[in-house]
Amino acid sequence: MKISKEFIEELKSRLDIVSVAQKYLELKKSGRNYFALCPFHKEKTPSFSINPELQIFKCFGCGKSGDVITLVMELENLNYVETVEFLANSVGLTIPQAFEGESDRALKRVRDALSDALYFFRETLKNGREGEVALNYLFKRGIKRETIEFFKIGYAPFGGDKLISFLRKKGYSEGVIEKAGVVSRDKNGKLFDRFRNRIIIPIFDIRGRIVGFGGRDLGDRGPKYLNSPESEFFKKRKLLFGLNFSKDEIKKKNLAILVEGYFDLIYTFQSGVKNLVAPLGTSLTEEQIKLLKRYTDRVVINFDPDAAGIEATKRSLIMFLQNDFDVKILNLQEGLDPDEYIKKYGVEKYRKVLDGAESFMGFLFEYFERKYANFPTPKKKRKIFDEFFPFISSIENELELFSYLVELGEKLGIEKDIIIEDFRRKKKKAYSKTGDLKDEDNKGVLPDISKPERDIIFFTFYFPEESSKILKKFSNNYETFSLFFQSKIMAVVFDFLKKGRKIKLDEVKKELDEENAWLLEEILTGIYLNFSEDDFKNCIEMLRKRRLYEELREVNKEIEVAERKNDILKLKELFEIQKSILNLIWEKNDSRR
Repeated sequence: MKISKEFIEELKSRLDIVSVAQKYLELKKSGRNYFALCPFHKEKTPSFSINPELQIFKCFGCGKSGDVITLVMELENLNYVETVEFLANSVGLTIPQAFEGESDRALKRVRDALSDALYFFRETLKNGREGEVALNYLFKRGIKRETIEFFKIGYAPFGGDKLISFLRKKGYSEGVIEKAGVVSRDKNGKLFDRFRNRIIIPIFDIRGRIVGFGGRDLGDRGPKYLNSPESEFFKKRKLLFGLNFSKDEIKKKNLAILVEGYFDLIYTFQSGVKNLVAPLGTSLTEEQIKLLKRYTDRVVINFDPDAAGIEATKRSLIMFLQNDFDVKILNLQEGLDPDEYIKKYGVEKYRKVLDGAESFMGFLFEYFERKYANFPTPKKKRKIFDEFFPFISSIENELELFSYLVELGEKLGIEKDIIIEDFRRKKKKAYSKTGDLKDEDNKGVLPDISKPERDIIFFTFYFPEESSKILKKFSNNYETFSLFFQSKIMAVVFDFLKKGRKIKLDEVKKELDEENAWLLEEILTGIYLNFSEDDFKNCIEMLRKRRLYEELREVNKEIEVAERKNDILKLKELFEIQKSILNLIWEKNDSRR
C-alpha cells in the first residue's frame, strides 16, 4: 500500500507519542522528556527517553529510535502499513484506498480467505450433521455454547476438499487458498483440506485478527493437534494463544498464568480466571516472552507435571529469568491439568493454590533433590548446585542474585560466603569459555561534542524562532561564528538558520552521517531543566571564548619559538595579536548586549 506523505503528516498530527507510549510503558517525566525502562532490551535503570516536543523516542542502551509509527511497529510487531492502519483506526482516520498497491490487495485477499475459512468451520460446527459429534466432544469437556461462540470454535468435516470447494465458490484462487494455510498438497501436487475431522481453534494476533488455526483430532488418523503452517501471518514463535482475549486482565492483575494447551486455557477462562496465555504447541520463544513483557513482568507457569511438562517449565524458566520476570511455578496435585483440577475441586480452590504457587527456587530444589536422591551428600550438593547454576546465572540484578544464592546455600547447608565465591568462580569459567565478557555494544565512540554546543542544539530545536533572533546578529559574519563550533551537527543546524530553513529533525538528519544522527537524537532526548535565553547566550559566549583561548595558545607557542630565535620583529607582531585576543576574551560577546 502506497500511503501519501500528506496522510502520514495528518496521522502524526493527531497522535501524541507520550499518550501512545503510556499504553505500553510506565513513563516518568524528568525535565522536558519522559523516561521508562526500554521495552526492547533488558535493563534495570531507565534509558528509554521520549521527547514530546519533537515526538521522537530514543534508547541510550540499545540505540533504537524513531517516531510514534516506529515505536508502535516495534511494540506491536507490525509492518509499516499495518502500523499506519492500526494508528489510523485509533484516531478515526481512513487510509485512502487509492493508495492500495497490488501486493497489499493480495495480502488482504489472503486475510479475507482466512476469515471465510473461519466462517465455514463455525457454521459446520453449529449447523452441519457432522458437527454434532464435535459439539458433543466440547460439551463433554465442559465447554459451554457461549464459550464456543466467544472463542469462535469450529469444526473441520471429513472429506478432502469441502473447505476448498467452499472457498472456490467464494472466488478465491488456488494460490490464495494455499497462502491462507488451510490446504496441503498430495504427492501428485493436488490440493486437499489440511484440517479434517478436527475441532478447530482459531488463533488471533494481538489485534484480534485471524492468522491461523489449531485443529484437535477427533479420530486417530493423524497427530492429536495440528496447527496452520508458518506463513506471512502465522508465525508461531511470535504468537501466544489467548493473549488477544486476556491482555487487559493480565495488565490489570499484573500477572500472567502460562498454561500448556488450548483447552487448559479455554476452560479455565470460562471458569472466570482470565489472565491466561498458552504457547502454540512448541517451546516458549524469546519473541513470545518479550510480547508478554509488554503487559506484565510476573508469571505463574502451570504446565502439566509430567516429564515433558517439567522440562518445558525448566526451559521457560531460564528465559523468564533472563527477561527479569518474577516467576512462580504451580504443579497441581494428582498430576491434573488446570481444566481437570477446576472440574474436580472448583475454581475457588484453583485460585487459592494459584495464590500459593511456589517460588522457582522451591520448585527446582524439590525436583533436583528427587533426581539425586541416591547420591552421597557432598556429591549430591555439588550436583544440585551445578543444576541450579544456569538458572541463577540468568539473574542480572546483584541483590536478587545474592538473595537466591543465600537461599540455595541454606537449603544445601553451605555457608553463604562459600557458595557465593564458588558461584563467581563458576561464572568466570563459563564466561571465559563463551567469550561473553566481550563488549556487547561495540558501537565505537560517538563524535565528541562540547556541552555548550549540545545546549545550543537542544535550544535551537525546541525554540527555533528565539534562537534565530539571537543568531541573526552573526548572520553578516557567518565565517567568524562558524569558528566557534566544532561539531558537524552545529554546522548543519546553523546553516539551516542562516538560510532561513525550518528546523526539522528528519531534514537535519539527512545532512548528517549515521553517528552524528544518532548523537543528535541523544541530545534531543536528554534531560534539560529551565533552559532560558540567557543560557543560550552564555553558551555562545563559552564557545567564543573557547575559540579565542585556542587562538591564544597557538600565539603563545609562536611567541616561544620567536623568543628562542630572538626574532624581535616577529615578537612585536605576535605581542600585538596576543593583546587583541586578550581584549576580546575580556570583553562581553555582542549577543549579550
